[in-house]
Amino acid sequence: MEKLKKIPKAAPEVREPVKRTSNRKYEERICLQTGKKFIPTNKRQKFIDAQARIDYNNDKRAVTGVVINDFSKQLKLNDKILAQGEKRLKELGKKTLGKDVLLYNEFDFNTYSTRTVNKTTNRYILWAINYGIEGIDAEKESVIIHNKNTEHGIR
Repeated sequence: MEKLKKIPKAAPEVREPVKRTSNRKYEERICLQTGKKFIPTNKRQKFIDAQARIDYNNDKRAVTGVVINDFSKQLKLNDKILAQGEKRLKELGKKTLGKDVLLYNEFDFNTYSTRTVNKTTNRYILWAINYGIEGIDAEKESVIIHNKNTEHGIR
């Protein structure tokens, strides 16, 4: 009995993919990044091409990043000022610090990360990172500096 050689099967035909195009027409728009006019290929398209979209979003993120970086820098500066203030108060044996000293050192009372309530006095403590201030009087002319690492009784 004679062995028959297998005949390889013919390769299947490779068809070119059919590009389907829409018959819809969209109004001419202006690219948000480049300002050039273009005719969009779908109703959501806002940019002339992918690179324009990427550039637009990078520029937008850069603006937001500046605001966040400025806030972080001021928060760190506030924490540093309060650390120095606490150290100085300990050296002098005092408990309170004047608001004018903080303002002189460019402390920003509107920049803080969290706000808690002191359980014993029921007054707010505005925290930078590790240090916070509690106003003694209504105008906050004198403040107490708190250290998160050593404080107890704060809710």
